[in-house]
Amino acid sequence: MLPLAVLAVALPFLTVAVRAATGVEDSFRYGGDQAVTGLAVHEASHLERWLGPYSRYGWSHPGPLWFYLMAPISRLLGGDDAALIAANVLVNGALAAAVVVAASRARRPAFTLAVAALVLLFVLRMPPEMFVDAWSPYVLLMGTLLFLVLAAGLHTGSWPGLFAMLIAGSLLVQAHVGTAPLVAVVTATGGIALYLARRGGRGAADPADAVRSRRWTIGLAALLVAVWLPPLLEQVSARPLKEGNLARLVSFFLHHEEPGGNPTLAEAVVAVGRLISMTPYGWDTGPLEMDVDGLPVAVALALTAQVLASAGLVALGVRWSSRPGTWWGVVTLVALAAAIGSAVTVTGTLYWYLVVWVSVLPVATAIGWAHLLLERRAVGRERRPVLVGLTVVAAAGTVAAAASLVDVVADLPESTEVTDAYRLVEAGLADVEERTVRLDMQPHELWPVGAGVVRGLVSDGWTVTVDPEFANIFHDRGAAPGTAPVDLVLVSTGGAEHERVLGETGAREVGTFASQYGEVSVLVRDGG
Repeated sequence: MLPLAVLAVALPFLTVAVRAATGVEDSFRYGGDQAVTGLAVHEASHLERWLGPYSRYGWSHPGPLWFYLMAPISRLLGGDDAALIAANVLVNGALAAAVVVAASRARRPAFTLAVAALVLLFVLRMPPEMFVDAWSPYVLLMGTLLFLVLAAGLHTGSWPGLFAMLIAGSLLVQAHVGTAPLVAVVTATGGIALYLARRGGRGAADPADAVRSRRWTIGLAALLVAVWLPPLLEQVSARPLKEGNLARLVSFFLHHEEPGGNPTLAEAVVAVGRLISMTPYGWDTGPLEMDVDGLPVAVALALTAQVLASAGLVALGVRWSSRPGTWWGVVTLVALAAAIGSAVTVTGTLYWYLVVWVSVLPVATAIGWAHLLLERRAVGRERRPVLVGLTVVAAAGTVAAAASLVDVVADLPESTEVTDAYRLVEAGLADVEERTVRLDMQPHELWPVGAGVVRGLVSDGWTVTVDPEFANIFHDRGAAPGTAPVDLVLVSTGGAEHERVLGETGAREVGTFASQYGEVSVLVRDGG
């Protein structure tokens, strides 16, 4: 049943990837965070990326694993923004398939099919753009689900399972450091489960299985080390060491104080409740800044149901002597506590994307219940009607999920501002022989357009640097004026900076385009 279950969850993502690679116009251009992601994936495809997504606080998230997962696919498909979409979708599909493969370790076909059906139901209940749009908070969804499934499976005493969980946890932390509390406490919980299992004599008993387990353990341990090499090398090569990214991260969380402070415990509970409510109620995320002033009845019910469902797994697991049920309950309870802890540690405004991964807890808990109940019902072999029914449900979910995800491809947030700006940039740089340019943007709010421009230029073979003000966003591409043969300037039309640049020797205006901040001029001037 494993191939069928894997195909069921992977097929919707494969369908969308083909649709993105073949049906998205070549002129499609991302701006903002997605453009910066595309730039990072391009760098990863040339083994030049050391850090994760940027943060507005001047550091980057710990590591580039997500970028390296997308890089070979994106490069194979042409490296443009359509290829980026396809690569991101395929990574999500691979994570979803990995959830099913991890669940199959229980060796219960009905449970494997049930997990496939629940993953597809989760895809259907969440906003579909979360599995298509190339934005780092979204990859945390399937990544978190995989992490929890692997952690709950450590009651079997599997060393390969431990290292697989650590790699999944590394993906989460490297993509967003806000998942560190989740990864830390769930890893500790999984470690306890593994220790108790090994002490109880569980694990690979057959000599052939033990050899395979040892090989997998060594391979996964080596992969875990490789995953952390880029950020560690960046840190040890920094001079002074305190300027390394990991050092800056530690310093920030130890010493930074935001004027608005951190969310209170009550606000964190409300935020977590709202995100948990998304899957059961089929809600979207709501406003970017979460409403945490009160606890609506619907949110309170969802939060209470989550607590009771996890506690019920523990209680029935103990009563029925079911290690899977018990540990699923423990893992989801610990994850819920970590979710609240993550929300409390948010610096400044509590935006939903900072903790959106919390929304996977209901489906993770449902998987735990499926494991408990199907283990209880299984006698000798799986019952045929159950297998047939689950196969039908999974097949229906495949069709529905594919339709839902394909529909969203046409509505992805293309930036017409970037398209218009890049057309002018190409015209302005048409006569530049040395394909090296430095970009400046004034005011700072124009950086999303600039990101799309940098992404396009780098993809077209240009060497691009930016004003030092934007170095963190663009992975330390900062360079002072006069260091490139030509400067490209995006500036608000008619302002003082516009007039100042135009007054410089060798400066000319290529044209203007409309943006949400008003009319913007594209200027070219002689550099160094």
